Amino acid sequence: MCDPITLTAVSGGMSYLGGTSMLAGTTLGTGLINASTFLNTSSTIGRASSAIFGAGSLGTLGTYASLGMSAYSGRLQGDAEMQQARNAEIQARQARANAERERIKYRAEELERRKKYISDLSSSRALMAKYGYTMQSPSANAVLRKNRETYMLDQNAIRMTGIDQVLQQSTQAQVLQGEAGQLRKSARKAPFMAVGRNIQNQFQTLRERAATRKIGGN
Repeated sequence: MCDPITLTAVSGGMSYLGGTSMLAGTTLGTGLINASTFLNTSSTIGRASSAIFGAGSLGTLGTYASLGMSAYSGRLQGDAEMQQARNAEIQARQARANAERERIKYRAEELERRKKYISDLSSSRALMAKYGYTMQSPSANAVLRKNRETYMLDQNAIRMTGIDQVLQQSTQAQVLQGEAGQLRKSARKAPFMAVGRNIQNQFQTLRERAATRKIGGN
């Protein structure tokens, strides 16, 4: 197995090779540089990679490039998830703004309906007074009571519809904000998870080759 000095040398060599004129700007060159970066920044991955690089048969340029490509692929995935997170956060802000607009809208409708009720009430009283009806008149009371019942029903309908719209938008904002948080967490882990899966596959290949040699030796 490679010691830290050897692993640092391997990492430096990968970075140098990836930046040479022959590989610079190519997918392989980028992959090697990415792999070098991950070996330097992740002690866990570094130790696991050290075991692979010291395995002899797998310690090849192809192995390094494979790890680099995994790092590069993971980074692309992470970038995509970060963008999705930003989009979700934008949508969450829009949903919160929509909820506030719905709240203002239904309260304005409530106010307008109340103004109309007061106006209608004043008109009804003036009309009753014109024709000599008193407030104690059964007919007048029936009209006023009916008008108030209609007003209360309208107010309840406006309020319930408005509150329902506000809750829908507020719930959507919470869901989107939660999705954004999960996407950000996944994006930060994506490059390391990709390299980790590659290393796991490399170890699996080692075990399979060892088992094959053992069977062949028997």
